[in-house]
Amino acid sequence: MEFRYGLWAGVSSIFGEDGRQLGECNTRPVIFDRHVHAETRVCKYEGSRNGDLINVSALRTAMSHFYEACAVTVAVRDYHMVQSGRSIEDQPGIWDLHVISRASLALIAYRYRAGKLSADELLANDLANQFKFVTGLFVTTREMTNAAHPAIKTNSLVSAQELFDFVDDNDHFRSEAGMVCAGSTSKIIEFMDIAIQGRNHSNSAKMKLDGADDHLAVLSKFVPDLDSWYRYALLTVELDSFVEGETFRRQKEAEPQNQDHLQSVLDICHAKHQYWLKLLGSNEQDKQASFKEGVLARQNAMLALLNLPQVKNLSDRMIKSRLGL
Repeated sequence: MEFRYGLWAGVSSIFGEDGRQLGECNTRPVIFDRHVHAETRVCKYEGSRNGDLINVSALRTAMSHFYEACAVTVAVRDYHMVQSGRSIEDQPGIWDLHVISRASLALIAYRYRAGKLSADELLANDLANQFKFVTGLFVTTREMTNAAHPAIKTNSLVSAQELFDFVDDNDHFRSEAGMVCAGSTSKIIEFMDIAIQGRNHSNSAKMKLDGADDHLAVLSKFVPDLDSWYRYALLTVELDSFVEGETFRRQKEAEPQNQDHLQSVLDICHAKHQYWLKLLGSNEQDKQASFKEGVLARQNAMLALLNLPQVKNLSDRMIKSRLGL
């Protein structure tokens, strides 16, 4: 699953307690998209979303669990900061925000893959809606890499307003289903700001989850082995980085007219990849003879962590599909 679909697509078909899919009209693969009925409304907020449709049905559930979702996000943030040798009082850099968003997606993916979540089990709305909120953070950091944005060339400190402006200015609020991100501008910025500031945020007192106050207590509600979940998350980040680098390398070969931009993107990918290796406790470069062997080794490292059978081969068709060829 981790290579073929990635974390988001791999669990996007799961339903929350409210009867809505995590992918909500953008579920991948599309064959699993149930297109649950939704009330839509024209977005009234200024910027690139203005005048386009938003999903009001999903928004109602999401906003009713906003601060519970924030509590989960802060718990993931704090765990990452401690594991990477810093204090929860420190501000995460933009590369850290990418890890935090991916580790949040991995809360569900790890549970599912480790057999702690059955295929027909409904996901608690606090976790389901945290998944929907934090996806926006993941998309933002991904698109900043694609654009070779100066802020993501290093693990720099960024503000929530900077992140929002990048998404809005570049029309990244629009989903594949054609609708735009729902919610007020202030709430979108607040969520991003909470992911950055954590317990230092002015609304931290509202972030409660069934009486669990610290990050260990919150995360233990979802995964019993926090170290395994976190390593699984880092392995998925490093795998995606490996695939991302190969994708842009091939794109550079195919598009000589975009050489300068794509080289800048590749440089960013390389710098981030070194950071992921550092977090994993490895300073060695990948030594596999081919891209396929590299992918296979990485996927099997995850399967070993999950106590699942190893994969002996990956089809060329699957690799081409993942690379978008």
